[in-house]
Amino acid sequence: MAFNSFVNINVVFSKLEFISRP
Repeated sequence: MAFNSFVNINVVFSKLEFISRP
């Protein structure tokens, strides 16, 4: 469960970084 949460946060962070790129 904790591992799943960590992966979910990691994916969201990656998406935000990708969208944040110019």
